[in-house]
Amino acid sequence: MTKRFDISPEQMDLLGVDTTVVHSADGIPFTSHELTDAATQPQPESVVPVEPTDETIAVDVVMRAKHLVAALDLLAGASMRGGFAAFEKTETGKREIVERYGAHWAESVTAGAAFNKSSMLRNLRYEYAAAHGGVNPQEIKETNPADLEPDFKRDFVNFYERFKGAKNSRARNNFKKFLNTTIKEVAELTPLVIESVEPPHEDELKELTSQEKLRALRDAEGLGFLPASNMEKNSSIEMDDYLKKYGALGVHTRLMEVHDSFLKRAKSKRVVMDEQAEQGQTFTPEEIRAASHSTAIEAGNKAMKSIVETYADFYLSAVTDHDNLVRLQDALDDFPNQRITLAEIEEIDTRHPGYATLRRYVDGVMVRDKSTGSTTVDPFRSKLDRDTPIEQNPDIPGHTKNKTVTNAYSQDELSEEIRARIDAFVANATKNDVMGLLEESIQSEANRIRFWGESVLPTVRGNTRSIAQAALAKEKAAAS
Repeated sequence: MTKRFDISPEQMDLLGVDTTVVHSADGIPFTSHELTDAATQPQPESVVPVEPTDETIAVDVVMRAKHLVAALDLLAGASMRGGFAAFEKTETGKREIVERYGAHWAESVTAGAAFNKSSMLRNLRYEYAAAHGGVNPQEIKETNPADLEPDFKRDFVNFYERFKGAKNSRARNNFKKFLNTTIKEVAELTPLVIESVEPPHEDELKELTSQEKLRALRDAEGLGFLPASNMEKNSSIEMDDYLKKYGALGVHTRLMEVHDSFLKRAKSKRVVMDEQAEQGQTFTPEEIRAASHSTAIEAGNKAMKSIVETYADFYLSAVTDHDNLVRLQDALDDFPNQRITLAEIEEIDTRHPGYATLRRYVDGVMVRDKSTGSTTVDPFRSKLDRDTPIEQNPDIPGHTKNKTVTNAYSQDELSEEIRARIDAFVANATKNDVMGLLEESIQSEANRIRFWGESVLPTVRGNTRSIAQAALAKEKAAAS
């Protein structure tokens, strides 16, 4: 049975209803619906949520609700800090703060409260912008409130004035209760389909070995590739699992789990600090800030961005590797002699990037299949390139990136051991030896591109979507 809600204009806005707020002469707010001719468009007294038939609608409602809940929490936190600032200005307040924190820390605690309030208001703009839609939340967060776009500013100010301060705590709590109910009911309307209720076999509970993961990526439907690094191997297994469980919501579900984990840890930390404070322990402004809700939100957002950036690196790596292999294959096709070694083909540089990619594939297959050949190196060793300081991401205005995921064979400066393996391969392998391997490796890279470029990145939602879209656009631009 569908539950009915008597909801306010703000709640209707969550569900996508126009709620431009104006005020009558007596100061009572009403919506633009009430300005419409009742004979042609009557104003309903309540809204009955409709079961969603499109998962995108459900996601929009849930995500907007979550962002609005976060915005309400930030307003409550800012209200508390504002009350602290007002209390600190009174003689009683000054005396009690000094008694509690000591004269040495009193000023720092007051400054910390002011800083936290300012930070919460910035994050409030971010969360409201993410719920509002049509604007870049990160840009809104960094924009001076006076410079906000007029339509968005009007909506934001209306939200802020309606729910700010201690006097509006009941309105905040009621709206938050409605939002959480919405999240719960949408979840109930879109249940996960569980194929089997039988308990998993004991073998299924065991952690897969590295080789088992590699073979799973080779054999599983929709995969069929050799990852370029251990990081990609683990991420591929994880993402394939989420996509199979949650479909197009798999990536989003995983990212939200990561984000929520920061909020839960911060909340647990605050509970412990509150207990310790009751026993007389004091904390520095830095410690208080580290456990704050706003800090947890920022950390969670950074973590989600980092994950999507990593997925984008996997995708662009696959595109580059595929291109190098295809160019090498085309170059080798021009030589009819099947017995000539690669090093003897003067027209192809022995440092052709396709050789490094092909050598990585050969070494990786030996590890995966435990062939008679052996390798003394880990061909899947990951590397996070952090040698350069944080730089502006040229593909996304206002976005920064501070790392790039590479593997042992794709770095600008190869290790002596890896270089020696590539050189030995070029010196001893013939065209006849490598043409079949080239076909296999090209198909593997094509499958990598399909997985990251068709199953993962296009399904990224929310404020990290621009990172995924920039990677996809970058590849398309290069192809054209």
